[in-house]
Amino acid sequence: MNSRWRRTLWASIFAGWMLIAVSFTFNYFYYAHHYVEIFTRPPTFMQMLVWEIPYWILWAAMAPLVFGITKRFPLDRESWTRNALVHIVACFVLTVGHRLVYLALCRWLYVDAYRNVPTLLDLYSSDLLFNLPTGFMSYGTFLLVGNVIEFYRRYQAGALKASRLETQLAKAELQALKSQLQPHFLFNTLNSISALQLTNVEAANRMTASLGDFLRLTLEASGVNEVPLRRELDTQSTSILSRRDLDAAGTDSNALTSCFSTCECPN
Repeated sequence: MNSRWRRTLWASIFAGWMLIAVSFTFNYFYYAHHYVEIFTRPPTFMQMLVWEIPYWILWAAMAPLVFGITKRFPLDRESWTRNALVHIVACFVLTVGHRLVYLALCRWLYVDAYRNVPTLLDLYSSDLLFNLPTGFMSYGTFLLVGNVIEFYRRYQAGALKASRLETQLAKAELQALKSQLQPHFLFNTLNSISALQLTNVEAANRMTASLGDFLRLTLEASGVNEVPLRRELDTQSTSILSRRDLDAAGTDSNALTSCFSTCECPN
């Protein structure tokens, strides 16, 4: 996380909490008379249940909608500003919509706090914007949980994809190694070594050492696209021509060896 993104994040958190503080302050100030009217007489526990339970049940019912908006417009780094504006509008619309349904439900349930309001329109006129900050915080809570779930889902999908790629890479490397080792060649060599152990132990030992060199060179060159020509020739037979054979053929073995060491060929 770079410094600019970190400063933006903390500034946004500070601004959000200040907005919540100001909205609660305005709510309590503007509706102070409403609180006085409601709590002239302390409500009973059952009255508070009838008043509060529908409020939170409605928000719980709206949670899938908020999660859907969060999934469609996540607060990621690439589109943070645009998606934040979308959530601000959605927060206000859903909170007001919640109030519309909640007040109608409270009137139907004959909640004590709204019992003396003549009509539903009068109730909307007096209380539609009452206690909106609690709705804003409810939306913000669902937004936070939804983003955590979405980020965790993306992390799990990325981890699963990485695991599959590692598995495919391991299979590809194993297949490449199998193609380099040529199993039939390996089996035939082992059979030859086994047969030589009965007739020529010294030759069998040399062949075993050559096979070990061959396998070592094969493993070292695994995953490399180009190797020195000398290594490729060594891998093919560990010694196609000896230095004595090259000199006998009239070839400059030193020059050819230098060429083998510097030239490269496909692995």
